[in-house]
Amino acid sequence: MSNKKRSFFLKMPALSDNFITFSVLALVIFSLFMVTSASMGHQTGDPLALVIVIVKQMIFAILGYLTLVFSSRYFNFDIFNKNIYLFYYIIFVMLLMPLAFTPIGGTYGWIYLPIPFVQITIQPAEFAKIFSIILISVLAFRLEKQSGKALNLIKNISYRLLFYVIVIIFFQRDLGSGLVLIAINMISFLLINDSRLRKYQYYIFLTIIFGIVMVLFTFTPIATSIFKSLASKSYQFARFMSAADPFIERYGSGFQLVTGLISFASGGINGLGYSNSIRKYAQFPAADTDFILAIIVEEVGFIGYAFILIAYVIIIYRLFHYAMKIYDTKYRIILVGTALYLAIHFILNVGGVSALIPLTGVPLLMVSSGGSSVLALMFAIGMCQNIIIHIKRGIIS
Repeated sequence: MSNKKRSFFLKMPALSDNFITFSVLALVIFSLFMVTSASMGHQTGDPLALVIVIVKQMIFAILGYLTLVFSSRYFNFDIFNKNIYLFYYIIFVMLLMPLAFTPIGGTYGWIYLPIPFVQITIQPAEFAKIFSIILISVLAFRLEKQSGKALNLIKNISYRLLFYVIVIIFFQRDLGSGLVLIAINMISFLLINDSRLRKYQYYIFLTIIFGIVMVLFTFTPIATSIFKSLASKSYQFARFMSAADPFIERYGSGFQLVTGLISFASGGINGLGYSNSIRKYAQFPAADTDFILAIIVEEVGFIGYAFILIAYVIIIYRLFHYAMKIYDTKYRIILVGTALYLAIHFILNVGGVSALIPLTGVPLLMVSSGGSSVLALMFAIGMCQNIIIHIKRGIIS
């Protein structure tokens, strides 16, 4: 491969949004350092295992960037529109495959790849979240093109998305991913401007309001007593109880949450210094995944949190900025859906580890350890960059 072709393959295309690209890359690079530090806690005494963790994270970062460049250059909505059900069944089969493997923390969410000496897994639910955004955009496109059979088309797409949710929540037992998928789909569905959907959109809006009220109910004394009585019977109810008052079971279901809160309190504004976290050595199994924000604040303080927050705000703001500039519903759904994917993950992760809402087990995208979420998000950001390029060229309006 010539240097010119290699440069073309590695370089983001012209007219892509540099604010989004720089923010994404900054988070991914920051993640390499923080995952390395956070992993020291459960790789103590095994330097080879720590090296493997670092190498895996670097490989996924590189693959993620290549995915970003590829989808920025070559994303084509027509390919998904014409083969939408083929892609649907591929993702559906992938969602069923983890049921044949050993669960992690009671969740059947991962496919184990047969690679010697290192454990590599794929989490299909992350790809299902992104594909669901495309599926809703295809629904919007086809509703615009088809004057009849709208009800059948709506039911067809809705039932297929429902199957995803059922598999993820009830078979994989991954409530967090299921909630993210539901939230993305419901809000994206509201963006479709079609009079035939008004009744359904009204019910969805009421459902969203009901969901917000139920989250607020979690913190009432009545909810605390209910969760306390049910916590011994269900791990999920124990999570709700821990959110209501993590110190009720500080050495049980609330131990990890209390440990994270201590990390937050220990860090302060400036933190204890990079790699100087104490809590990551205190039986903190999710220090590099769900609770990595606690380690970040402990080591680099709330300055580190502010860095993450600013990067997220830039990406989400820019995606909404371009979404508001266009009238093409299908592309607007992709832009807003990707922004929602980021925002909902951020809210659920940060809210969960800070005990503001129940823990859902979703990662902090681009920061937590893990490859599937990086690849899925990079593909989605690449889709958005492709759309942004076409907006700037005047092809999309």
